[in-house]
Amino acid sequence: MTATELVQAVEAAGGVLTLHGERIHCDIPEDAAGLIDSLRAQREAVLAVLHQRARVQRMAVVEVESRSRWMLECCVLSSRCASNPAIMYREYGRWAQTNRVQAGNYTDFLQEFGGWGFALDDTGMLMGLVLAEDFLQAWQYQRQGSTADRFMQ
Repeated sequence: MTATELVQAVEAAGGVLTLHGERIHCDIPEDAAGLIDSLRAQREAVLAVLHQRARVQRMAVVEVESRSRWMLECCVLSSRCASNPAIMYREYGRWAQTNRVQAGNYTDFLQEFGGWGFALDDTGMLMGLVLAEDFLQAWQYQRQGSTADRFMQ
């Protein structure tokens, strides 16, 4: 059994493995106590698996935090707006590069925003969110049009 399979077996049995620096804390049900010997035998490999998991979890948290920060800094929330999700992801990627954070992949980007309530409509547009630059340009264009209409009358 590989270290990854061993960790999965412990978790499937209802056990929990927790990292404390270079130590592993085990909370294993009695009926799975036989796995403890295997954990001891593969201690270094299990440590590597748990450290890798911790790195992945930290990266996921950083990605979520960076997406929410980008949204607050660069977007406008409006139920009357829709955006092309590929363009939103491209702009987030540019922002992420400038701010030296990992952008993650497109699928995770869409899932995160979907979890926040920004769903794709039937045409594939991301509803309720728009880049602040685009919002301001549209608002200015609309405002100029209404001003011109007043002068034409």
